[in-house]
Amino acid sequence: MATGQTKQRIIQAAEHLFASHGFVRASLRQVTELAEVNLASVNYHFGSKENLIQEVFRRHLDGLNVEREKAFDELMAADPNPPLSDLLTAFIAPALRLSTDPVHGEYFVQIVTRGFVEYKDQFREFLSREYGDINRRFFAAIAHKLPHLPDQEVARRLDFTIGALTYSMGDFGLTKLADGTDREDYLRATIDSLVRFSEAGLTRTPT
Repeated sequence: MATGQTKQRIIQAAEHLFASHGFVRASLRQVTELAEVNLASVNYHFGSKENLIQEVFRRHLDGLNVEREKAFDELMAADPNPPLSDLLTAFIAPALRLSTDPVHGEYFVQIVTRGFVEYKDQFREFLSREYGDINRRFFAAIAHKLPHLPDQEVARRLDFTIGALTYSMGDFGLTKLADGTDREDYLRATIDSLVRFSEAGLTRTPT
């Protein structure tokens, strides 16, 4: 088996096991059995379970980062001081679109949700290291639209927005992408509702 194929088999097996069993419960032995490789192959390509976990994160989040950067750059090129709703749409829409992708959406949601819930400190460190630049650019642009709030309060409110986004991505709520529902109609409605919800929460004057 070619080296590149072996690496992809390992990543795909790890993705499946991490999504279904979690990062702690899924063992490297299970990964090697599912990928039909030996432990030496895992060590050769990744060095450790930690590195393999991060590679699975990258498999999904690199694409999200690219889409967010593209949306942000296009928005700022058209208007250096865009409306807050447009900034929120550029941040929210790519994640929701990936979460409903018929091929990779389910794994994307499971991996991200487990990252926040059971791998939180390492996951936050990974997000900051790998994707901190675009997140900081979004934060600065959004904070600029909220001069009445200190940065700490903006960060707190954006955390609530990210929480609501993660919840929506997981399809945990009362509204869901049901069988027979048009995906684009569902996405447009969900993005619009979440942007309006987030904008109201972000702009509210402290009492």
